[in-house]
This record gives sequence, C-alpha cells and structure tokens, in this order.
Amino acid sequence: MKFRTLGKTGLQVSEIGFGAAQIGNLSLPESQVESVLNTVLNLGITFIDTAAMYGDSEERIGKFIAHRQDEFVLATKCGDYQVINGGKREIVKDYSLF
Repeated sequence: MKFRTLGKTGLQVSEIGFGAAQIGNLSLPESQVESVLNTVLNLGITFIDTAAMYGDSEERIGKFIAHRQDEFVLATKCGDYQVINGGKREIVKDYSLF
C-alpha cells in the first residue's frame, strides 16, 4: 500500500481510501458491515470517509472498529444529516452553525 501526507495535517494515510456511505444502509446486515470494515483495515487502507448523512455509517464504524482506532484516520463531513420523519429517513441540509 502506498501512503501520502493528508494535506497540511502531517497525517500519513493510504492512497486508497474507503468511502463508508454504503455501510450506513440499514438493509446491509451488521455482520457484513463488521467484516467489510475489518477487511479494509486488514488490507492496509488507513483512510475512511464518512458523513452524518450516510445513515448509520458513523455509528457502525464506532461499533465495529473503535478498538482499532490507532490504525486509521476518519474523515467526516457536516451540514447534511439524516433524520427519521414518519418512519422514513430524510436528508436535512443545515449549515447554520458554520
């Protein structure tokens, strides 16, 4: 695996990152999410991209690989997030605090 410095942070991350949008989908079984996340780390990928708007992605990352937190850099985004309204998930855009 090749690594690069992430911007001006000084953090070294893998050139290949993992986009965690799909693991936030509740139709994906938790056992599969756990397997995917651990496989990502086992393959040497050290950069994981997530966001609050990716459903349960952030929660699942914490649940399944928090014990390996020294092995990866987690990038998340803000402003867009999901809420449950009438039993359905909706994306809310709120940049008022930024």
